[in-house]
Amino acid sequence: MDTYFMLLAIVNPIILLFVFGYLYYQYRDRFIGLWCISGLILITKLCLEFVLYLLKMGYNVSVPLFRLVDLIALAAAGYFLLAGSFDFINKKLSPNWKRFFMFGVVWCIIGTFLEMPPLLSSLLPVLFMAISIFVTGLNILEYPDLTGIGKTLGGGALIIWSVHLSLYPVTRYMVQFTAYGYFLAAVVSLVAAIALLNIYFQRMRKELEQSEARFRLLAENAQDVIFRFSLWPKYGYDYISPSVVALTGYQDKDFYEDPELFAKLTVPNDLYKLEALKRPVGREGINIVFRLEHKDKNVIWVEQRCVPIYNEVGRVVAYEGIARDITESKKVENELKYLSQHDALTNLGNRLYFEEEMRNLDDAEYDSLGIIVCDIDGLKIVNDTFGHAQGDLLLKTAADILKKVLGENARIARIGGDEFAVVLVNSTEEMLAEVCQAMNDEMNKYSAQPNVLPINMSIGYAWSKGREVTPQELFREADNKMYAVKMKHWEKSQESILNAMKEILKTKDFEQEGHIKLLQELLQEMGKIMELPESQMEILDLLARYHDIGKVGISDEILFKRGPLNWDETMEMRRHCEIGYRIAQFSNELAPIAELILKHHEWWNGNGYPFRIKGKNIPLECRMLALADAYDGMVSDRPYRKALSSAEALKEIEQCKGTQFDPELVDIFIQAVKNLLEKRKIG
Repeated sequence: MDTYFMLLAIVNPIILLFVFGYLYYQYRDRFIGLWCISGLILITKLCLEFVLYLLKMGYNVSVPLFRLVDLIALAAAGYFLLAGSFDFINKKLSPNWKRFFMFGVVWCIIGTFLEMPPLLSSLLPVLFMAISIFVTGLNILEYPDLTGIGKTLGGGALIIWSVHLSLYPVTRYMVQFTAYGYFLAAVVSLVAAIALLNIYFQRMRKELEQSEARFRLLAENAQDVIFRFSLWPKYGYDYISPSVVALTGYQDKDFYEDPELFAKLTVPNDLYKLEALKRPVGREGINIVFRLEHKDKNVIWVEQRCVPIYNEVGRVVAYEGIARDITESKKVENELKYLSQHDALTNLGNRLYFEEEMRNLDDAEYDSLGIIVCDIDGLKIVNDTFGHAQGDLLLKTAADILKKVLGENARIARIGGDEFAVVLVNSTEEMLAEVCQAMNDEMNKYSAQPNVLPINMSIGYAWSKGREVTPQELFREADNKMYAVKMKHWEKSQESILNAMKEILKTKDFEQEGHIKLLQELLQEMGKIMELPESQMEILDLLARYHDIGKVGISDEILFKRGPLNWDETMEMRRHCEIGYRIAQFSNELAPIAELILKHHEWWNGNGYPFRIKGKNIPLECRMLALADAYDGMVSDRPYRKALSSAEALKEIEQCKGTQFDPELVDIFIQAVKNLLEKRKIG
């Protein structure tokens, strides 16, 4: 009978160990792991006792080492049981328990080697185990989160087991009680283990309820819509959060009653996106962005994240997900895309926009395709002369002309600094020619206005029926044609812009014919005295007329200011030399005097501008013009002073001999003035 009861005492915990081990493998709760360790040690102890029992029964031998291991195992099982119970109730195990356990182990070792009586050597480990079981029972009985018979039965069984175990040092050596002791231990431990399982599942259920309550609280207060949609065995929503009202305008009960309501609200053109949920979806889920019609008839953008839920055979049985209103972010996204693909100055598409349009054409269906490429002529000289504000105005004017001819919704892009491109789908070649002619007509109409810079664009176009050539090849053809037109009309464009600048210069007070005529006469007289060749006399004549052409780029506020200029205004006024130089370089007619225009304000002593060169490093023509221009300025009225007489002006020039003016040329100039005055007197 003893053998059967001992085997019963071993088999019961082995079965329970498998149960607790499986639970630990599934959920990884620390206290379950500690209880598994305790159970494993206890089984090992019982197996040792059984082996020891067999040895004594068969061979009548004493094995003190087995008894030592048996007692240490008993104490260790109690320690891990106790540690698990404290972890179960979320309390920290006091270090004193570990000290108690270690003291019991040392006591066993000393007792074994000193051959203490079994009753005495086993006292501390048995007492530790009994107290551990007793405290575990109390922890369960006092734990407030547990209720029901499982709590009472489990805690009570553990306390009974602890009392039974506390008698172990005495009863284990009473042969008549041994079998009943094993039987009682097996029954009580089984009841306690089953009760602990009940308590564990009760705790799991409570934690699940708390988790569901937290989830529901979170879901019902979240702005995003949280949902679970079952596909099988039933079809419809298991849960959808109340925030769906804010998203769609419909109550959550409407979705429970009609599982297809989301699909019915989806904009028809976006329904194909929902079809993705009917195809195989990876376990990582899928993101869908679609448009949905709100109950108030407004269309909103919705982003929906869905994760598939699989059953044990790998079948998708449900989807869990979140849906949110992204209308505002979509609006910002579209605005950013618009900004990234549009030119802020002209409000046309930019190069990025044009390239995307060209890529879209690769997949688009069309009967014919036309592309127009335009380039503004002379934009650089306008920027250099009048500043970028005037150049920007020219660009905006060109863009307005394109939009006026083609319409606001046409595919027009500014693809470079001064270059535009137009895409015309399903057009005819005649239509492209008419559009280009209309552009030229609008440009001519604008340029005919008084006191405006003319706008000229070189235009090239290419047309193809069907897909005879790719859009990219068509663009290159139009671009090449545009450059051919630009080269052909280059001189005409230059002349048009230069003539406009000359007309603008005539509106400045400083560009009076009397002023030019006097300069030309003075320089001609000096040239005759100096016996200059005819070619140089022609240069002087041209310089007299256009030396101040750069003033077309200076504001009227500075040019016509009454009174002396301040420092900033003076620096701005001095820019007219550089502006005039760039204008002259742009013109075949004025190119020979470009450098003379740049240096005509240099002084003999190096205090002039813009390079502060001096002496004969200054071109002769510039030194001659400096005298004539200074004389004319002194004998003419200015907004801030009256004119000087000729004698007074010559006296001023004489005083600047060797500083502002070439000393040798001063004498020649005085003679030239006298000759000119004499001629006028005679005339």
